[in-house]
Amino acid sequence: MQNITPVYSTKPKGSIFWGATVMFFGGLLLSWIPFFGGLIAGIVGGKIAGSVRNAIIAAIIPAIVVAGLAALVTIFHPVIAVFAFVGAFLFAILHLIGVLIGAIIGGIL
Repeated sequence: MQNITPVYSTKPKGSIFWGATVMFFGGLLLSWIPFFGGLIAGIVGGKIAGSVRNAIIAAIIPAIVVAGLAALVTIFHPVIAVFAFVGAFLFAILHLIGVLIGAIIGGIL
């Protein structure tokens, strides 16, 4: 008797956790390239995430982690936080735009 295997795979494709991890550390390593560092990290992380939906979720997770760490800085150093937040917010928006575009591209690949 012949063993028949299904055409579709029941194993989930990709990993949100590893995609977010790659986007976070890749974004840190490539942060010296303002837009394209995030774009590269997003493409690689989106490819690891496996789908566009997973890639977008994985791109948002590092932004939430960084926002939480920034909130902790505000609690302990409120004067420094005012100046740090203005620069960090603008840099984070530019970086997150690159990561989201890269995540969508990587999720499609």
